[in-house]
Amino acid sequence: MSETYFCPKCGAQMNLLTGGAYCPACGCAVTLPASGLPPTDLPLYVTSTGVQTLTENSAEGRRKMTDTAAKIDAAKKELNSYYDLVRKTRNLKNNLDELRGRMESIRVFQGGERVSASKKNTDTLEYYIDKCAALEAKIAANIWEMSAKQDEIEGKINELSGVYADILHKRYIERKSFEKIAVECNYAWRWVMRLHRRALIAFSDLSNRP
Repeated sequence: MSETYFCPKCGAQMNLLTGGAYCPACGCAVTLPASGLPPTDLPLYVTSTGVQTLTENSAEGRRKMTDTAAKIDAAKKELNSYYDLVRKTRNLKNNLDELRGRMESIRVFQGGERVSASKKNTDTLEYYIDKCAALEAKIAANIWEMSAKQDEIEGKINELSGVYADILHKRYIERKSFEKIAVECNYAWRWVMRLHRRALIAFSDLSNRP
């Protein structure tokens, strides 16, 4: 018999248990009827009243799985948008440090002498001064946007229940690994992964509310 089952709550694949089925993603458990599973080799779909063949509910099963995956992807994208700004700002600062180093080298090389008229514009001290000013302005704008994005995301995270908020903050604001989160929360790694998935779905629901 096939061992492919789908959760009625989140659409994820479920695991077969004795007398029931269990979802490793959201923890949903379904008790199977006393007669057991239907005699079929087709994939099965778990419902609140038992188990049916997936061919009877294929559209619903695929829709639930697709909707859940879309929610998770959207939540990750929004949560990672803060760190994307952090990374971009860090790269801009590195570029600024590099330009300042080149500018200092030109100062030393020129030694106060007049630059030849044939010198390329990109080799002049004025060119690097302008470039540094433009980068500094862009970094300042990124820092402001980064702060606003962090406040926005943390505000949404704090609307979730305690454990969901804790896991998402540690993962996407503090940028901690799942292993470290498991240790700090005193949870098994597998349970942290399940809670993380649930938290992403809950976060997505917040973002999609009217």
